[in-house]
Amino acid sequence: ALSGFGVGSILGATVALRWHPLKPLMTSYVSLGMWAAAPLLIAARAPLAVIVIASIVGGVGFSISGVLWETVVGENVPERALSRVSSYDWLGSMTLRPLGLAIVGPVAVAIGAPLTLGVSFVAIGLTSIAMLGIGDVRELARRSLAVSEPAAAPVPPLVGPEPPDR
Repeated sequence: ALSGFGVGSILGATVALRWHPLKPLMTSYVSLGMWAAAPLLIAARAPLAVIVIASIVGGVGFSISGVLWETVVGENVPERALSRVSSYDWLGSMTLRPLGLAIVGPVAVAIGAPLTLGVSFVAIGLTSIAMLGIGDVRELARRSLAVSEPAAAPVPPLVGPEPPDR
């Protein structure tokens, strides 16, 4: 399942390199919701092949979501604040991860692994749906409809006298 997620993540990043949806934030949360099925299928003791396919799909969605999120931040946060906003974004994203990893084992022992996985399915699904309930998330459009090419290096001005015409 984890290998499938990894393969899906690579596929998703490859897709995200070329795909530029008009509503990137909305697409990001829809894509993130694709990650929800794998825990539910594991809890339901689905066949391994089905779990691996769901993990691939989840990896695709997770990776696309991450790329689109970073694109939205880069396009919508002023350059002077980008470093600070990015730092807060990562702090918020990573701060609770160790706590979650520390408590998931005892929670699974207390309520059972299938119910714990079911709760994760609900949490992933509900948070993705809740974000889609926010109008600004649904309506935020790409800043640029065309993918810009890198600018050519500036040509330094000539120093000294002009060369004579011949």
